[in-house]
Amino acid sequence: MSSNLLSGNEPLHYNHGPLPGSVKATVKDFWSWSGSDLLNNTWRGTLGEFWIACALNIVQEPREEWASWDLETKQGIRIEVKTVGLRQSWHCESDPISVPTWDIAPSYGWNSDSGAYSDNRQRWSDL
Repeated sequence: MSSNLLSGNEPLHYNHGPLPGSVKATVKDFWSWSGSDLLNNTWRGTLGEFWIACALNIVQEPREEWASWDLETKQGIRIEVKTVGLRQSWHCESDPISVPTWDIAPSYGWNSDSGAYSDNRQRWSDL
C-alpha cells in the first residue's frame, strides 16, 4: 500500500512517456472520469468512509482497499463503516425503494501482508 496521498496533479505515464493517443492525463483526470457518480453503489461505501474519516480527522493516509476494517483512529480504534442507498443511480422511477440492510456477522479477515484470510471468524472492528 502506498503511504502517501496523491495530489491528483501527478501525470499518468505509459512506458515512461505520455499515454498513447491522449492529452496529458493526470491522476485527477482519472478520478473525475471514474468516480463522478457518487450515487453509484460502487462508490457509496467509499464516500461514507471518507465522510467519517473527515469527521474524525483521519484522512492523512490513503484508505486500504482490502483491510478487515475501514478506518483506524490515531488511538488504534478500528471502525467498520456501513452505508446504504434507497435507490441506485441507475434506478427507474417504477422501481421500489430498497429496504436498508447491513451484514455485521463475524467474518474471515483478509491479511494483505500474508495474502491470506484468517483461520477464524470474528468482528474485526471495534465500532
